[in-house]
Amino acid sequence: MTLRKVDPQNPDSPPLGIQAGQWLLRFEDAESDPDDPYSDPAVRNEGFLDWLATSPQHVQAFLEVYETYQRLAGVGRQTRINIAELLHKKHAEVVRIYGTEPRVVVKNAAHSSRRRLLGIAAGMVAVVAAVLFAVNLFASRVYMTAVGEQRTWKLDDGSTVYLNTDSRIETAFSEQQRDVRLVQGEALFVVAHNANRPFVVRSGHAEVQAVGTQFNVRARGEATDIAVVEGVVQVSATDIAEPYVQPALPTVSARPAAHATTDIAKRPRTPVRFTAGQEARVERGQVTERAGSRLSDTLSWRERRLIFHDTSLADVASEFNRYNRVKIRVETSAAQEKRLTGIFDADRPQSLILYSAQDDSLDIEPEGSNWVIRSR
Repeated sequence: MTLRKVDPQNPDSPPLGIQAGQWLLRFEDAESDPDDPYSDPAVRNEGFLDWLATSPQHVQAFLEVYETYQRLAGVGRQTRINIAELLHKKHAEVVRIYGTEPRVVVKNAAHSSRRRLLGIAAGMVAVVAAVLFAVNLFASRVYMTAVGEQRTWKLDDGSTVYLNTDSRIETAFSEQQRDVRLVQGEALFVVAHNANRPFVVRSGHAEVQAVGTQFNVRARGEATDIAVVEGVVQVSATDIAEPYVQPALPTVSARPAAHATTDIAKRPRTPVRFTAGQEARVERGQVTERAGSRLSDTLSWRERRLIFHDTSLADVASEFNRYNRVKIRVETSAAQEKRLTGIFDADRPQSLILYSAQDDSLDIEPEGSNWVIRSR
């Protein structure tokens, strides 16, 4: 098998599984291939560590290939292999590495070479384990939901996030701070207490900081709404400042890690404290309290209910559209400004159509699988 230099940034590079197999062959082969760009041991070791540190997916790919390899190492040519069992174990949540010194079979190699290669393999596994631990501790992660979907995740620090429909968050945790960016949609955070690692959520020009509490954040275009369920949070409006640098995955080499600019940082202004039961809005650089808002209504999405109090028909339709693939469009200003109060099932947009059909001033027409509401 011809081994070639792997460039993780090259879109034409082979799939990760093939790359992982190539690295395993390099360490397994007793005799180096002179045509291999990594034939020199020092270059090979440095290249392997750089490849591992590229992303969590690279670490996972190598662990999966190595796990399969060591399972097959002692299988004879006449042995029947249970493919279904191997596939099941491959997709297990935990990739197990058996023994402190993994078994590696080397054909046509002396006993001393076998011992040397076993030491190399054991060292590789130790490095992978160290990188995997670091990745789990500091990795940036993305959580998202589709239209109509709601999901719950346990974050790496023990906090819990409930993600509403069509939402996305990105986390970047370090030893000093837990950073979360609400890219779109809505999320309810139940924060694990850790006074030494503040939990900070950024959304648009809003920054919400908590140590141990429970709060809801919703991105609304240029505005961000915050509702405090338990504890205390500090809410700040932010100005655009120097680029925010997301911590890179830790490397296992001595060279300093590169940093990737993924977002625009904000310089927070004087924070405003909000306690349980209060709600805030950040818009146009200002933090204001949402007086008269009801926390139970704000959190009704957890029960997939939509509650409206004197809300425009255009806003009601927009809220239904967040949860459903069937879309409702409200045309003409008279129809858009109609006011509505009521409680609806978020998954039944037809209930709004039936409600609107009772108004003689409105005209409802189907448009494919969608609906249009306009003034008569």
